[in-house]
Amino acid sequence: KQDNLNAKGVTVLMAEALAYHSPGSEGDFSDTAAELMIELLNGGNLKVQQSLFKFITTDDYKGAVFGHLRARLKGAEKGVRSRKNKVRLKYVPLDDHGQILFQDLQQSWRLLQLMCEGHNRDMQNLLRAQPHSQVSINMIQDGVDMLVLQVDGVGAIQRMCGYEMEATCATMEFIIETLQGPCVTNQLFVVESQAIEAIKQIIPGPTSGREDMDGSVRYDEKLVIRLKGLAVKLLAACLEGRDDIVCHEILADKIEPVMLQSFRSRLIQICSQRLSGRTVLGQGWAKSKQDLSQDELEYRATIVNILQDLECVYRQLGSVRKWAHGSKIFSYEKDFVMKTIATVEIYWNGKTESVCFPKPLNWKCLTQNSKLRFLKTVDLSTTEKRMKQLLLIKSREFFHEMNHLYYLEENFKLAKYLKNNMRTVKRFLYLLVILLNLNVTMERVPSNSTVAGWMWINHGTTSAQKLSGVLLLLLLVGYGGISLYYIVTEVPVLKRKILSDAKVARYNYLDRGDKSKFIQFTKRPFVRLAIKLAFYVALCSIHNLHFPYQRWYLYGLVLFFVPLLFQTFRQYFGPRIRRRRDHGFNRGALWYAVLYDSIVCLTNLQNNLLMLAMCSAGLFYTVAIPILLLDIFYTSATLQRVAQAIIVPMKPLSVTLYVFVITALVYATLGYRNFDNQFVYDEVGAELEAYFEKDPLSCNSVLTCFELVLYKAMPSGDMSSVLDDVDRLGNKFTARMLFDLSFFIWVGILLFNVVTGLIVDTFSQLREESIAREDQLENECFVCGFTRPAYDDLGTEYNFDDHVHDEHDIWSYLFFIAYLNEKDVNEYNGVESYVSKMLRNQNLEWIPSRTSWRLETDHQFKKRMELQGVSEVTDLKNTFKAEMVAMKETILNEVKNEIDELKATTKTLLKELHEGHLNHMNKHFGDFGGIGGRGSTTGFGHGHGSDDAEGTPDNERGMGGADLHGRASGLGRASV
Repeated sequence: KQDNLNAKGVTVLMAEALAYHSPGSEGDFSDTAAELMIELLNGGNLKVQQSLFKFITTDDYKGAVFGHLRARLKGAEKGVRSRKNKVRLKYVPLDDHGQILFQDLQQSWRLLQLMCEGHNRDMQNLLRAQPHSQVSINMIQDGVDMLVLQVDGVGAIQRMCGYEMEATCATMEFIIETLQGPCVTNQLFVVESQAIEAIKQIIPGPTSGREDMDGSVRYDEKLVIRLKGLAVKLLAACLEGRDDIVCHEILADKIEPVMLQSFRSRLIQICSQRLSGRTVLGQGWAKSKQDLSQDELEYRATIVNILQDLECVYRQLGSVRKWAHGSKIFSYEKDFVMKTIATVEIYWNGKTESVCFPKPLNWKCLTQNSKLRFLKTVDLSTTEKRMKQLLLIKSREFFHEMNHLYYLEENFKLAKYLKNNMRTVKRFLYLLVILLNLNVTMERVPSNSTVAGWMWINHGTTSAQKLSGVLLLLLLVGYGGISLYYIVTEVPVLKRKILSDAKVARYNYLDRGDKSKFIQFTKRPFVRLAIKLAFYVALCSIHNLHFPYQRWYLYGLVLFFVPLLFQTFRQYFGPRIRRRRDHGFNRGALWYAVLYDSIVCLTNLQNNLLMLAMCSAGLFYTVAIPILLLDIFYTSATLQRVAQAIIVPMKPLSVTLYVFVITALVYATLGYRNFDNQFVYDEVGAELEAYFEKDPLSCNSVLTCFELVLYKAMPSGDMSSVLDDVDRLGNKFTARMLFDLSFFIWVGILLFNVVTGLIVDTFSQLREESIAREDQLENECFVCGFTRPAYDDLGTEYNFDDHVHDEHDIWSYLFFIAYLNEKDVNEYNGVESYVSKMLRNQNLEWIPSRTSWRLETDHQFKKRMELQGVSEVTDLKNTFKAEMVAMKETILNEVKNEIDELKATTKTLLKELHEGHLNHMNKHFGDFGGIGGRGSTTGFGHGHGSDDAEGTPDNERGMGGADLHGRASGLGRASV
C-alpha cells in the first residue's frame, strides 16, 4: 500500500503540504499531512524515502520542508520551557494542552526518525545539512538542543511526567537513528555536542517509578529504564562501525566508568531479584520463568538489551585505553552477564568488530548430543564450508529443536528432568536388565515350560519368577517413557525438516517447470522395486520346478520386500508432500514420511523402540530377554565404534560374502561331479553306516552339496570337514589334494583375511579420522581458522583456549543468527543490518579469517603507542633544538655585549691614557711650546694651539716641536 500510494505521488503531495503550510493546531491540514507521511514512511520504506529525498534536494530549494519541521519544534520548545519553569520548584500535573503539546513533539521526532529509518545515509546527511538549499537547517542540532532542554538538571527526570518522558525518548530515538549505519560525520557531531552532557544527566539517579500525592502513577519503572537504556544506546551508536578512535577518545574523557557501572549493577539486581529464578546471592527462589507474565518477559528482554549496549560501550571504550580499569565488578554480576550476553566478532568496514547481543531464552535447549552429532559430521576442510553448514544449512534444524525443547521444558517438568538426566536413567535401566537376566538365568525352569513372562507376577510359583515379572514391568515403563520422550522431542523437529526438504525438492522440479524430471524422479523407485521383485519371483519359480512349495518363499517376500516397499513409498511421497497451488501439504504423505523417518533415521528413538519391543516380547517369550543386554551398544562409545567398523564397510563386506557364496557353489559343483561319493555330513555317522554295512549319508545333488559346503566347509575353511578321507594310493589323490588345498588357501586364508582386513582397516580408519577430527577441533579455531601454534606465537598474553571459547565460540554465532531472526528489522543497528543482508545473499564474508578483534585492537594500540613515542621523540628533539638555538643566540648576544663593553672600556682606557700622557708631555716639555706651536701645523693641528700662548723660546719649541711631532703622530695612530 505504501509503494502504491508513493507511485501515485502521495509522498510528494504530502511534502508540498508541509512545505507550503505553516504549523497549526491539531487536526489541520499540515498536521494531517505529517500523520500521513509517518504512515507512508513507517517501517523505513526505502522508495518513499527516495521520493522524499528527491523532492527536498531538487524542488525544495528554499528548505521549506525542514523549515516547517523546525517551526513545529520551536513551537514545542516554548511549551517545554514553560513546563520546566512551572515545575522547577514544585511538581504540577500536566494539563490537556500540555499532553497534546508533548504528543505533537513526539510525532515530529517520529517523522524525522522515519526519514532515515533503515540507516539511509543520504537522509542522515541531509538532516544535518542541505547544501542545495538557500538555507541549511541542522535538524540534528535541533534534536541535541531539545534533549539538553528536556534534561536540564540532575532532578529533571524526577520532575517529569509520562508524556514528557515519552517525548524525551522520541528525541533520543531520532538522534540514534541519525547515527546508526554508521554515519561517521553525524557521530562526530553528536559526540562533540552537548548531547553527552545530557546523557550524563539521564543515566545516574534512581530507576524506580514515581507516584503523585493522590496515588496516581506519574511514570513507572519500565519507562525510566527505557529512557536510561536509550541514553546508553545513543552512546553505543556514537561508537559503532568507526575506523578511527576520535569519538572513542572524546567519550572516554567525558564519561565516567562508575556511572555506567552503577547503572549496570541496578539492572542486574532487577533481573536477578524479580525477573529470574534466583535472587542475586542465590539464597532463595523467586518466580520461575513459566510464572512470569508476558509483560515481565518483555521487561526482562528490555533490560538484557540495555546490558548488551552497556557491554558494547565498555568494550569499545576499553579498546583505546584502560577506561574501566579499577572499577569494581562483583562475581555474580559477571556470571549474570556471561549467562545472558554473548559476543561474536564480525568483519565489517575493513576491520573486525566485537558485537554483543542477548542470548535467546532457549539457548540452553541446544542439546549436547546435537552439538556432538554436528561436530562429528561437518566438513572441516575449510572455514567457509563448516561455517556455511552451521549457519546456512543446519541452523534451521537447531532452531526448531531449541524452540520445541524450550516449550516442553517450560510446560512439562518431566521433560526437563529427562533432558538433564537421560544418561543416568539409561544406566539405571541397564542395571535392571542385568538383574533380570541374572535372575532368569539362575531360575531352574524346564526347557518346555509354557509360563509366559506376564504370568510371573500373579501366577509365579516362586519369588524369583515374581521378581522377574516386576523387573520386566519396570523396564517396560522405563523404555516406554524414554521412547515417548524422544517421540515428543525429536519427531516434531523431524517433521519440520521433512517439510523443508519437500519444499526444496518440489522447487527443484515442479516450480522450475521441469515436470518430466519430477515424474522420472518419483517413479524410479517403483521401477527398481519391480526389477527386484521379478528376480525374486523367477528365483522361487525355478526352485519350485525342482522342489515342492516351501514356506521360505513367503518369509523371504515379507522379510525383504516389505521394507523395500515402505522405502519406495517414502521416496515417492517425499516431493509430493508440498502442494503447488495452495502452498499447503498432503497430510497423509507427510505423516507417512514422518513415521518412516522416525523409525529409520532417529537413532535414539530407534534404539528405545527396539528395547521396548524386546521387553514386550519377553512377556510372552523368555528368549527375548537376553537380547536386552545388547543395549550396551547404545550406552558404550567404544562398542559404537566397533559397530561402525562393521556398518561402514557393509557394501564391500556384502560383495565379499557374495564371493563366499560363489565359492561354495563352484566347489560344490566340482566336488559333486568328481568326488560325489566322498561327501559326508558327519564323520561319526559315516563310521556307523559303514559298521552296519550301509551307504554313508551324502549329498545327492549340486544343491545339497552346496548346502553342505556352505554350512560346514565355509566356517572352518577346510573341505575335509565335508569330505571323507582319501586313499593316497588312489587315482584321485592328486586331484583331491589340489581340491582341498585350493579351497583352504582361497577361503581359509584369503577370503577370511579379506573380511578381517576390511573390518580392522575400517576400525583403524575411523579411529584415525576421529583422532584427527578431535585434534583439528581442539587445535584450530572453527570460526577463523587460526591454529594453536600460530596463535601462541603471538605472545604470552594470548591464550588459544580463551580465543576459541570466548572470542570465537561456535555456538555464539548460531545464537546470533537466532537473535537476528527474532529481532524486528527496523530495530537493527548498522552491523546487524549488514550481517542480515549478507545472510540473505548467503555470503559469509562477514566471518573473520585468521584474526580477531583483540588482535587488531592490540595492534592498533601498539601502533598508536609507537607513533606517540615517535611523536614524543620528535617533540623532544625539536624542543632541544629550539632550546639550543635560543641558547646560542643568548650566548652570542652575551659575547657581543661583552665585546662591546670591552671595546668601550678599552677605548675609554686608551683615551684616558692618551690624555694623561699628553698632560705629562705638556708638563715636561712646556718650554718648547713656541716651536711646538709652529710645528703643530703638521703634528698636532689646532687642537694643541694652546701651547703657543705660553711664550716659550723659539728654539725650544722648534726642537720640541720636531720631537713632539713625531711622538704625537705615533700616539695619534695608536689612539685611532
